Amino acid sequence: MSNIIWLASYPRSGNIWLQAFLYNLFNDSRQVPSAVAIGDFCTPEPAAVHFLGPDSPPLGSWTREEVAARRGVAHQAIAGLRSGDNVFASTQAALAENSGFPSITMEHTAAAVYLVRNPLDVAVSLAAYNDQGLDEAILRMEEEYESDNTDQFAYEYQGNWSNNVMSWTQQRHAGLHLIRYEDMISAPENAFGPLVAFFGLDTPPERLARAIKYSSFNELAAMEEQCTGAGHVGEIFRAGKADQWRDVLSDQQVHRIVNRHAKQMERFGYVPNGY
Repeated sequence: MSNIIWLASYPRSGNIWLQAFLYNLFNDSRQVPSAVAIGDFCTPEPAAVHFLGPDSPPLGSWTREEVAARRGVAHQAIAGLRSGDNVFASTQAALAENSGFPSITMEHTAAAVYLVRNPLDVAVSLAAYNDQGLDEAILRMEEEYESDNTDQFAYEYQGNWSNNVMSWTQQRHAGLHLIRYEDMISAPENAFGPLVAFFGLDTPPERLARAIKYSSFNELAAMEEQCTGAGHVGEIFRAGKADQWRDVLSDQQVHRIVNRHAKQMERFGYVPNGY
């Protein structure tokens, strides 16, 4: 069954924001969606429930090879969540093979949306989210990173920032739509309008405006603050701004990121003047 629509991105690139918009769009929501509503609408690919069978031991006890070998079964389970209809699933994995198995099973795939964000800002957001230093976040973005394997979530091979971006976007395809985080901020109608067309929807302007309004960064941040309090470590909706890096990163740190990721940054207009 080829019915999964992947919402893919490197971590801290606005994936949940994108999910919230699509939830509003498809449900014509008149309020800010809750975290539960968004999770029901777009399931996280690595969620343990997709991997476990009736007699399976806790996922955290599995080897990475066992998890990788089970991914096709997990994707079949995701595809079965909405029999006869498309299902949204989020992933931060690179589109690649890992431990001998693909991170994304094409036979269950209908389409994908890839969301890209300036790695200079990703570094700032990643450091804040994980309560780590900027240099540590920058190093993670350079490494072939794999997330932890836990009882709640299967590990993901995310790779480094450049490889993650390149793996999804190096080949243009009718079933792939690209969207930039910065465009979602600066011109949401222009960013989300083509996405609506990608899904073949004939959406009235007022419905698109509602979907944007009730998934605005400020609205989602206010909802999160009501539920969890402000300023906590792991805050999902932290700032929602472009070019935060200009006030945070040192010249040396900017040079390091640009030198490591220049090729992909150039493709999306992320190399700042003078670098």
